[in-house]
Amino acid sequence: MSKNYWLLLEKSDETRISKGIDGYQDQTGESYRYDSLVPNHKNLAGGDFVVLRKENEILGVGEIAGISEVNDAKIHRRCPECRSTDIRERTTKQPKWKCGKCAHEFSEPEESIVEVRSYVGDHRRIHQIECTSLCERRQALRSSGCRRSVTTLNAPA
Repeated sequence: MSKNYWLLLEKSDETRISKGIDGYQDQTGESYRYDSLVPNHKNLAGGDFVVLRKENEILGVGEIAGISEVNDAKIHRRCPECRSTDIRERTTKQPKWKCGKCAHEFSEPEESIVEVRSYVGDHRRIHQIECTSLCERRQALRSSGCRRSVTTLNAPA
């Protein structure tokens, strides 16, 4: 069985711009959390190799020890005008919310509960590495979609 190579992105709640969907509670270097709404969610497997990225820095490389999964529910907050989850919470202006897609301003987002499958990928043998910013390493990525939470990488020759 061939192993896959993945770039896994962690985003902290403090730096996330869009607040329509809650972030994941990753434990850097120990576990990576994602759900069935994340592209490639079905493709990760135990034994696959990963590069861990947080914000714009590569933290380390390692291997997925195993993946556990459970049924779960997730709250989605949406713009009442265009239904996008790309909404921004404002701290100094009113109304409190603004849509990142249609620019509609509103006091409260619409909320809905979405059924998802939640996954936890446990890491093993994570090795921290010294690395310059990801922007300088972008050529190493196979796809231009490096903003995704889970991105496949070229396997070594």
